[in-house]
Amino acid sequence: MVHFIVALKAEARPLLRHFGMTRSRGAGSMPIYTSARARLTVSGVGEPASGAAVRAAAGTGRPVAFLNVGIAGHRDLEPGTPLMIHKVTGARDGSVHYPAFPFSPPCRTDTLITVAEPELDYPESCAYDMEGSAYFAAATAASGNELAHALKVISDNPRHPTSDLSAQAVEGLVGAHLPLLDKLATTLAALAAQVATRHQQLPLYGEIAGRWHLTHTQRHQLHRLLQRLQALAPDEPARVSAELNDGALRSGRDVIAFLQHRVRELPFSLP
Repeated sequence: MVHFIVALKAEARPLLRHFGMTRSRGAGSMPIYTSARARLTVSGVGEPASGAAVRAAAGTGRPVAFLNVGIAGHRDLEPGTPLMIHKVTGARDGSVHYPAFPFSPPCRTDTLITVAEPELDYPESCAYDMEGSAYFAAATAASGNELAHALKVISDNPRHPTSDLSAQAVEGLVGAHLPLLDKLATTLAALAAQVATRHQQLPLYGEIAGRWHLTHTQRHQLHRLLQRLQALAPDEPARVSAELNDGALRSGRDVIAFLQHRVRELPFSLP
């Protein structure tokens, strides 16, 4: 399953129809829609909303493939051009993120700059949006840069200003690329399943990830520590499992520190 993050209801409508999603109960202020193949959150416009939508969707204990879908401006490309993003920069704070592509992108890729207000001057030959930087920061923290991606459809440029856009036009721009989005969703869902399988094959991983909230960094730390524990002492995971049930560990950080201590104590363990 892939979790779409979109800013506008007009961007969401083609995806909701194509994937057969219906609104979930108790979705709160950010509408959440689900089907057998996908989930979707309509975040609203702007970086704070986009980051909050990702954080609300993460934390399940299993890798989540995130895909931000929406419109963007560009100095040179024509409206309707689809782009995947290989670099995103936040104009406000200068943050930079680099999504990873362990698959062949289904369309061309480009740089994205996230701005606070609609970009009308297009100073650089790249895409511009208002959500991408915070979205990538949150999605990468939750799932890693392999499972955090964005597909932007160019909606405006110096010859076609944002004042010409309507909700119907936005819906049409996204809807024109449903076959591409379907293919991309399938690819990302399969990638998330591969990551989950690698984790679940390790003793204790599923137990720990299901009981404590872990950041993306902590999940990687957990994976490495459990690999080392299994290699150095195959019987040790069973003993560790019993100790995890005493209630002394209250957070993911506590669990990582506990496992680091256990690995250091093992015979022949390297610092």
